[in-house]
Amino acid sequence: MNEKIQNGPQAAADGSKSRTDLNTSSAPSSSSALERLKKGAPLPRPSGRDAIQADLKASRKETSEQTSDREKELFAMDPRLEQTRQDKNGSASTQCESRSSRLSSQPKSAGKMTAAQSAQRKTASSSQTAPGRPDAKTKRRHPILRRFVTGVVAVVAGFAAGGWLYMQFPHPAYADGQLSEEEIEAMVRQRMMNQTSKGLDRIPVFAHRGFVEDSLDNTFASFDLALLSGCPQIELDVRCSSDGVLYVCHDDTLKAVADLDWKVKEHTSEELDGVILKNGEKLHRLSEVIGRYRDQLIYLIEFKDELSDPKPFLDVVEAWPQYTSTMQIQSFYPETLESIHKKLPNLFVQLLIQDYKVVDDAMTWPWLDSLALSDKLISEDRIHAIHEAGKEVWLWTIDDPEAIHRYLSWGADGVITDLDSAVTIYKEMASGQLQ
Repeated sequence: MNEKIQNGPQAAADGSKSRTDLNTSSAPSSSSALERLKKGAPLPRPSGRDAIQADLKASRKETSEQTSDREKELFAMDPRLEQTRQDKNGSASTQCESRSSRLSSQPKSAGKMTAAQSAQRKTASSSQTAPGRPDAKTKRRHPILRRFVTGVVAVVAGFAAGGWLYMQFPHPAYADGQLSEEEIEAMVRQRMMNQTSKGLDRIPVFAHRGFVEDSLDNTFASFDLALLSGCPQIELDVRCSSDGVLYVCHDDTLKAVADLDWKVKEHTSEELDGVILKNGEKLHRLSEVIGRYRDQLIYLIEFKDELSDPKPFLDVVEAWPQYTSTMQIQSFYPETLESIHKKLPNLFVQLLIQDYKVVDDAMTWPWLDSLALSDKLISEDRIHAIHEAGKEVWLWTIDDPEAIHRYLSWGADGVITDLDSAVTIYKEMASGQLQ
């Protein structure tokens, strides 16, 4: 073992020498390689990585030689291909020379960029945006506001389109606002004027010109007394002035109520408005009476004149259309009643009769609602016959309590009376106290 250790350095030297000799013997000398190339003999094939690289170079060279031979054949067939290749080669060489000159002219430090310059370039590139395009941060800043504005624009556009479409089609006249406020008011008044006064819930007693006692008839005093006596139904008389205004008055002259020998129809409304009655009241217009009592009374209006023109009464109704349903009319003149009925077909119409010859004809008139008989024409059979014809039966002027009880028990619809106790008689009959 000691011999081996002692011989170790010598053996290592011998081994190193032998490896050197091996490398030297395995690699051909440069002179021998040149001689082989001159003679045309192949070089010895290298091993390992050198062998692979050598094979690649040989393959590329062979491919290039084959491509060159093919190009020569093509150029020989078409001279224009040769010219195109020369132009490309010239352009490529020119570009290479230009790039080389730029690189050579720049200093060596030009290719290097400091950290500050790099950060500055990044900031500049991030801040540069395409023309007309908002920044990404700005674009994401207000998405809700942007949607809201878009929605508002869409709604406005929708309304505009709808309005345009609406205007393309014809519409009824009223949609264009062709009716004025005055015309609408007239239509409302016309509708109210045609309210029905038929079938009113009445008691079977009308106060004849109001209840009088010691006062004058057809005055506020007599109407107040009727209302206070429990009779909210009054019969009143009207006459027309020379200029077409209706006044509450029974006689054709003012002698009995104002000691004036004036005929109502011969004087104007301006003159009649100045007349003072014996009880200190003025001569009242029909419109003033309705304006005072309004719907607290049911008005049975008797026309004492034969009026062919219903305008004086229509003026009153038009002044107080809301109380049309409380107005009923009567007269001895069928023509007057019929002319009003044509204008106001829903108004209750009653004919005053004191001749039995008129009764049979009146029962056949379709526009007539009721017959008011004088006490001379009253009979139980006649009352039943009128009811069978579809008409009401009222009796005038009945002031006897026993007669009132008798006629009501026969089935008469009511009485016109000066007796303020008539309401009490009716109430007793209705309650069964008076048979």
